[in-house]
Amino acid sequence: MSPVHKSLSRLLVCCGALMLAACATQHDDELSGSTVGSHVFKQGQPGSVSTQITTIEADVVAIDYKKRDVTLQDAQGNKRTLTISSEGTNFNQVKVGDHFLLESATEMSVFLLTDQNSAINAERSVNLKAPQGEKPAFLVAETTEFKALISAVDPAAQMATLTFEDGSRDTFKVRPDLQLSEKMLGQVILIRVTEAIALTVSAR
Repeated sequence: MSPVHKSLSRLLVCCGALMLAACATQHDDELSGSTVGSHVFKQGQPGSVSTQITTIEADVVAIDYKKRDVTLQDAQGNKRTLTISSEGTNFNQVKVGDHFLLESATEMSVFLLTDQNSAINAERSVNLKAPQGEKPAFLVAETTEFKALISAVDPAAQMATLTFEDGSRDTFKVRPDLQLSEKMLGQVILIRVTEAIALTVSAR
């Protein structure tokens, strides 16, 4: 699996693992959410920035402090009961009627490198939690950068194959406004992926 697909897969795993710091779910509906995305690029020029943000909102309708269970209900009436792990701090501050807002975001930037020997920052991360005694909140963000070599092109199919620094290869569909040619072989691109999840709990 290429670093690009690994990074996007990690985002999905992260969303599942950090969903309200839950270690188990029970007799649940899927809470509804909304997703918006964008893809920005300059016509005829390599490189782009893609973003996707998913938002889930729900209210607390029941709490079992001993079991550390919290039941959420969204505006459509879907209910989901979560068992909050001990790592989920400030659980005792959660009250019936509180509002949960969970946002997950990913941004992928692709650049054509003019200096193929330029150094990259392999990985940076942020992990923040609300202070003790406040409503639960956290922010987890991670940025990963990696280089890839354009190792093959198929102009007829508008496909390009990238070879990554770990030796893995992957083939991608290229935007129709870009003209592929063998002149692109050997060029290096930089891919930067930022993934973030934020949770806030507030009183209604």
